[in-house]
Amino acid sequence: MLSLLIQKLEILVLIVGKCENLLIPTLIILDAYTALAIIFTAKTIVRAEDMKSENTLYFLAGTMINFTYSVCIGIIIKITLYFYFGHGLL
Repeated sequence: MLSLLIQKLEILVLIVGKCENLLIPTLIILDAYTALAIIFTAKTIVRAEDMKSENTLYFLAGTMINFTYSVCIGIIIKITLYFYFGHGLL
């Protein structure tokens, strides 16, 4: 029973992470930088209880790596769209 719950939680975390990986580049393309700050803050607040344990570095590093990866992808997509469609996007 416990292992099934852990498997479902791992799947949920994976889905949420992938949704975040789609949402962050979309917000960068739309120049919604305030929304990026809100997402980063909300994620930190939600994970505050988890960070009180000994895995603080794990959660902080994971958040920063995933966020940085998504931001880089968003910037690459935005630059590609700029060169493909012209000057109106930046």
